[in-house]
Formats: sequence, C-alpha cells, structure tokens
Amino acid sequence: MTDDSLADASLRETPDADPVRVCATCDAVVADSEWHPTTTRVTESGEVVIYLFCTEACKTEWQAARD
Repeated sequence: MTDDSLADASLRETPDADPVRVCATCDAVVADSEWHPTTTRVTESGEVVIYLFCTEACKTEWQAARD
C-alpha cells in the first residue's frame, strides 16, 4: 500500500492549496492528531484504498450506500 491510496480517498486542498484529510462521507476535516474510524476497499487492480470518517455514523452511512 502506498500513501497515495490514502491521499486519493481522503485528501482535499483548501483554498490556500494546503492539503487536509477529510471524511469520505461528509467532507468534514479529519484531524491528524485524533483517532477516527476507517475502512478499506480493494480495487479491481488490487490496490488497497483507505477511507477516513469523522464519526462512526458517517462510516455506517458510507458503508450502507456501497453495500
């Protein structure tokens, strides 16, 4: 797994072009210094992609939309 798998799923740029990690459901900023729920998916090409969430509720909503 590369850092790109996390970046593709969870990084956005602020208007100042600073990268931030965001929730995969609601795009809320996810602080690096705190624990947050995650999940992974394996793409058809075999790449592992990590998704970050701001809360368990957002993770549950994301999973329900994909199952």
